[in-house]
Formats: sequence, structure tokens, C-alpha cells
Amino acid sequence: MNLPLHAALIAWTLAPAGAPSPAKQAPDKQAQPPDVLTYTVHDLRNDRGSLRCGLYAEADNWLEGDPAGNARALIRHGEATCVFRDVPPGIYAIAALHDEDDDGEMDTNLLGIPEEGHSASKNAQEGELKPDWDDARFEYRGGELHLKARMEY
Repeated sequence: MNLPLHAALIAWTLAPAGAPSPAKQAPDKQAQPPDVLTYTVHDLRNDRGSLRCGLYAEADNWLEGDPAGNARALIRHGEATCVFRDVPPGIYAIAALHDEDDDGEMDTNLLGIPEEGHSASKNAQEGELKPDWDDARFEYRGGELHLKARMEY
């Protein structure tokens, strides 16, 4: 098992939940669709706690540095959606934590194995403790983009 992932997950979940997404100035907001990126995660095992999401803009800080944006969402019927507003076009990846006890940390057992769920864009987390940036990254061209992924425990 790759234990550095646990430290990385803790690092990005400790960022303030209400931290703003990257800002973009638009000359005429009414003439353009809003720059909104949503990330819906399903297969959460319960509705306790919240879903915490980090939007990463660089491979160098993927899961280890501060994300470019943070979002937090309530869970309903095993599903939650994080919303990032005013996101400039670019290459991004998203990581999410099912913070069941809402303490802002990834809970692990004595061996450092996660006890709470995690997810990454493009389901890059499947079978991996630390999803690879290249597997999780996607291009965002502005406007509205809706992504979906599964939670893994």
C-alpha cells in the first residue's frame, strides 16, 4: 500500500471548505454562460458528514499542495455534488473525500489505510491509493461542465 496518499488526502481536506475557486473576469457575464464546473459523486455508503472536493490545476501539487479551489457538499441518498464557480479554462483534476465525521481529515486505521471514501475525476482512484494526475486530469474550456464519478472505500 502507498501510504503517502494518506498524507496527501489529509493535506487537501484541511484547506478551508469555503475557500473560493479560481476567479475569472468576464467582460459581459450576461452574454456568456456561467463558468461552472460540477463534480457529482455517487455510491457514497451513507449520508453522514459531507463531501469535500479539491480542484487541482497543476500536476506538481496534485493531492499534495493546496488546490486551486475547494468545495463542500451535503450528501443526499448516497450522492453529493461539489460546485466550483468562476473557473478559468485550463487543465484540472478533482479529488474528493467522504468526510463521514466532518472533522476535515481523512480517517485511517493503525496501518494508515483510509477508513473514509475517496474519489478522483475520471474515476482515476479505482484500485489505486493515489490516483495518477494523467489519469484524473481533464480539459475545461469554460461554460458549464458536469462530471460524475464513484466513491471508493
